[in-house]
This record gives sequence, structure tokens and C-alpha cells, in this order.
Amino acid sequence: SKDANTNLAISHLLNDIVSEYLQLIPDGPFLGIKPILVVLLPAPKAIINLLPHVYMIGLTRDTTAYSQLTYQFAHEMGHVYSDPRNNNWLIEAFCEALSLIMLEKMGIKWEVQPSVKGLNYYAAEFDRYKNQVISEYTVDLGINEDELANIQLSGYLRTLESNINRPINFVLSYRILGYYRREPNILKLIPYLHYTSNLVEFVYNDTIFPDLIRFESHLPVDLKVLWEDFK
Repeated sequence: SKDANTNLAISHLLNDIVSEYLQLIPDGPFLGIKPILVVLLPAPKAIINLLPHVYMIGLTRDTTAYSQLTYQFAHEMGHVYSDPRNNNWLIEAFCEALSLIMLEKMGIKWEVQPSVKGLNYYAAEFDRYKNQVISEYTVDLGINEDELANIQLSGYLRTLESNINRPINFVLSYRILGYYRREPNILKLIPYLHYTSNLVEFVYNDTIFPDLIRFESHLPVDLKVLWEDFK
């Protein structure tokens, strides 16, 4: 934004989200801690052009739409943590789950200590936005929220033609969200998602299917137990 106060307010929100990531995934991104450059783009995206020195994230809003900014930035930070050179349906599902998780976290935080002073009232908007996202997906799927747990995904996953299939990504993300509420350490798997592809240099690798055998072979014992339980 050209408005300095708007930029400052947005930076406070994004810094809060980064702080939450550091607490949830203390080992940090697979490629390590680096400066993050946020730019305005037509669509949200984690961009690899400045690697290995800087993470770049594109967002679509430069106004104080804090709930939408949280949703977008949290998702793209998931790509930063898993390795922004890499994408597949499993990474997309975890990134979508992180959007929902951060909306919950910002809603709780802003009730007491909002990033922008005096905006305690905005806390409810984060929850409203999260519920709106869930509602839109369940309408698209033709089901209600209670039925999400009963969708059998294996057949859909085998026939995916793109890593980005929003309804399928969402169903997986909703299950990750539910598991996270019982076991927050599920998010510590995210940096290891780097191993779902065999990456070479700093080139974007956009695939549909994760290499789960390679991924599982790199997990430490505690996370392997967690993954097997979740899977």
C-alpha cells in the first residue's frame, strides 16, 4: 500500500503469524530462517526467485482485510516451511490447514492483544472468515460439515490431474485441522515435506503426487509414529 499506516498495520499482523509459526514448528523452515519479502500480486504465491537468500510471498490485498491476509499469508508460509521449490497435493493440504489454524489463532489473540491497537472487536471476523471458507467448500461438495470425516479420499487422490484440487485439498486440510487440535505436533511434519520430491538446485518442482516412501524414510521416530497414526 502507499499508505504507511496501512503497511505498518499489515506488518504487525504478518509478524504475529510468523511468531506463531516459530512456536508451532520450532525447527523452522526446511531451507532455514531467512528474511521474508511480501509483494502485491494478482494471486497468492510463494516465489523462489530470491532464494537461497530471501523468501518472497505474494498477497492479493494491500488493505486492512486482516482475515483474508491471514488466510493467504498462512498458506504461503506453509510453502516456505515445506520448501517453496516443491508442491504436490499433500503439501497443498497442509498449507490449507495452516490457513484455518492461523485464523483460529489470530481470533483468540486479537480478543486480548490485537496486532493493531484497539481492534479487539475484529477478533470475531477471523472466526467468521474461517467458517465462511468451510461453508463454501461444503456447499461445493454437496455435504454438511459433519460428513467431511466420512468422505473416502483414496480413489480421488489416485486420479488427481493437478496438485491443486481445492475441494480435495480442503477435505484433507480439515482432517489435518482436527488432528492438530488433539496433537499439535502434527505440524512438525511440515519441513519434512521437502522430501516428498527429489529436488535439484533452486528450480520449482510442481508435481501431483508426493513421494511418500521417500518422505517417510526421512522422518525421525517420533514423527514417524505420529504420521502413521494420522495416515
